[in-house]
Amino acid sequence: MINEVLTGELAAKFGPLPLIQLPQDESLLLEFVRNMGSILSDKGIYRRDSVVVVPDLDMQRFNVLEAKKFCSWAQRHVVNYKLRYDKNGDPFTTYKDMPTEIAEKTLTSVDFLPLIPNIMQVLPIPLPIFDGDNLPLLPPGFDGGHYTFEFEDL
Repeated sequence: MINEVLTGELAAKFGPLPLIQLPQDESLLLEFVRNMGSILSDKGIYRRDSVVVVPDLDMQRFNVLEAKKFCSWAQRHVVNYKLRYDKNGDPFTTYKDMPTEIAEKTLTSVDFLPLIPNIMQVLPIPLPIFDGDNLPLLPPGFDGGHYTFEFEDL
């Protein structure tokens, strides 16, 4: 998928983050949800069943990513905007925070959740996994092949 990115002064300040249009009269929530999921799927959020979580590496646990926190967390990775129209009917872009209501709908959407890596097992310490003839330790972090997340041994 090709996304527009932030340019100009804001890009110099925040980097060339992808732009995602907030749902409004000309668009659907479904399009927004799918765009967010495809961009955020490799940014360090996961799900445990139908709950979106973020790892807390210091505490070695997962915290639920609630809608209010999701609004600011997502701004590290995307910029949301709305199209407005001037008195001549010409469109212009305004950058906006994601409304909490949209964040809530996104985090619980049946179209968003499958795009986020699912963790089925949490390993509190490095454990070996049988790999043919070898028995290597799993590296810390998410292992999509085994649907596991392993915290570092502190």
